Amino acid sequence: MALIRQKIFKKMMDDRNKVVQKLNSGWRYSFKLKAFIILITVLISTLFYVFHFSETEYYKTDTRIETGQKWDNPDLTAEFTFPVYKSQKIHLAEIEEAKENALLVFNLNTEVKELVLDRIRLKTDDYFKISKDEEQVVSTDIPTDIISNLKSLDKSKRISIINNIKSEALRLAKEVYDNGFANVSVNNINNKLIRVKVANNEFSVIKTAELYDRNAVIEHYQEFILPAFPENIRSAAEYVLSEISIPNLIYNDELSQESKEIAASQVPKTLRILNAGSKIISRGEEITEESKAAILSYLSAANRKNENVYTIMTFIGSFGHAALIITILMLYLIVLRKKIFHDNAQMLIICSIILLSALISWLTIELGTAYSLEYLAIIPSLVMLAAIVFDSRTAFYVTITLSLMLAGIRGSDYVIGTTMIFAGILAAYTVRDIQNRTQMFQSIFFIFIGLTLPILIFGAERSVDSGIIMQRVLLALINSVASPLITFGLLFLIEKISDTTTDLQLKEYDNLNHSLLQKMSEIAPGTYQHTLAVAMLAERCAGAIDANPLLTKVGAYFHDIGKMAKAEYFTENQVSIDNKHEQITPKKSVQIIKEHVTDGIVLANKYKLPPRIIDFIPMHHGTTLVKHFYAKAIEEKGENEEINEDDFRYPGPK
Repeated sequence: MALIRQKIFKKMMDDRNKVVQKLNSGWRYSFKLKAFIILITVLISTLFYVFHFSETEYYKTDTRIETGQKWDNPDLTAEFTFPVYKSQKIHLAEIEEAKENALLVFNLNTEVKELVLDRIRLKTDDYFKISKDEEQVVSTDIPTDIISNLKSLDKSKRISIINNIKSEALRLAKEVYDNGFANVSVNNINNKLIRVKVANNEFSVIKTAELYDRNAVIEHYQEFILPAFPENIRSAAEYVLSEISIPNLIYNDELSQESKEIAASQVPKTLRILNAGSKIISRGEEITEESKAAILSYLSAANRKNENVYTIMTFIGSFGHAALIITILMLYLIVLRKKIFHDNAQMLIICSIILLSALISWLTIELGTAYSLEYLAIIPSLVMLAAIVFDSRTAFYVTITLSLMLAGIRGSDYVIGTTMIFAGILAAYTVRDIQNRTQMFQSIFFIFIGLTLPILIFGAERSVDSGIIMQRVLLALINSVASPLITFGLLFLIEKISDTTTDLQLKEYDNLNHSLLQKMSEIAPGTYQHTLAVAMLAERCAGAIDANPLLTKVGAYFHDIGKMAKAEYFTENQVSIDNKHEQITPKKSVQIIKEHVTDGIVLANKYKLPPRIIDFIPMHHGTTLVKHFYAKAIEEKGENEEINEDDFRYPGPK
């Protein structure tokens, strides 16, 4: 029995290989196209190793060096003279401080002072015209209560008070406009000085403490001038003093921003110059901010010197580096996943995942920030995507490839490489037996653990500052929460732009309440029962030979839906009716029988079944012979009648 099974299996595999060979002529199975896809992937990945465009290049070298940890390498001595650059964090902070301290620029309006002085004189002149015996006053703008209060005074006292009001108002106006009256709140000016544009190319500097704004003017005369007047005359004094309300210093945003940019550009990037032969750090010495800056600057300078001398060799070496890592995955596909390797559509998905990961790895350096952006690399998301689209073992090799790529692009960053391998493996196995899309969100916890545990372990081993550890843990949390969302989005994209049908999508059709199956149970109950029996047996068989049980079962559910078009012509539905084939010719019978394949494809497309399910409809009979009606045709044929065997075969393919 075992020998018979082996022979049957061998024949099945031989038939399958013949089909594969026929398909080799299409673009999807073209070896030349496959080689081109892999080569382009390696070449583009190489560019991420070689080319960097960030101006702050000295920040990028060996970011694993942290303050507080011990230098466990040999003594580091400078072989050449080099500048020690400030850390990015310090440099950016100094730039912000320089901008903050840059002098704000105001335009001076020289006409305002005289305008206000004239208005004060006009108002007080109107006061002088008020006579105790007059019923009218010259200015109708003066409030009636002020007029009444002034009239209540005798003439000599009234003139004395008006003169006093005039002199105090003129004195304050001159003081305000000589010092400067700003059109913005003085409290919002952080610098001790401001620049005033007097003429086209003429500037002066004024102390901020001496400036007035609208609130300062009002507070000054309310506190120091008005109390000196009788209470009933204060409104008359305030009416004149209120003319001091027009600023003569107008904030110039354009020149102020220009001033800030000039100040920022003058912030030096370097701390000092270290001469050749200087000791940078000794073995076992604790790394300080100063020594870290010196180490990073020296390593970056050494890299630049090497790049200038060995440009071609660097490119060749980087090409080999990228090729070596990608080959790990390719060898696995060639040996253990021939079906994926053979299919260029699936290879495009694999190579796109590699390139997306390489791009993100490159961006973690190029963005040049003080944060550990490498912990935001979406490798767990891409690994989950590979596990869902392909399988968990393939996802494992994808994890290794993407993590090594990240570590390599970042300059042999062992810590982040190990971290992503651990987190990626956990991510892959959380979606190994995924049954629905919401299940993806359970991976948040496992990815967070997978990222956080190595952060804490390596942080303790290397005495990393607790603030940096907490920052990395926060980034790990963001990555963990975002991973299922990114995976879901990429999965949706793949399902839409390709004919790839994932097991998640198949799971949606593993449902006997599907409208097509419900319709079959009503129109063709015998076929429906036959379908359920075939699905159960086929699922078990698929499991026994390590095929895809879910795909097999779902395919079996829909393989005979075409029988619904003429259900009464199929034996399983002829329970209480006569066999209709007895009234028609064998050729007509076989035509009806064969039509259940084409009718099924039409129906499947109408209900938008995935291609992987539709394939079961023409392939479940392949090109086999409808033996019963073929034999009946031979038996009933006339003396000179020819029976063509091909007329009695299913159209296929196998």
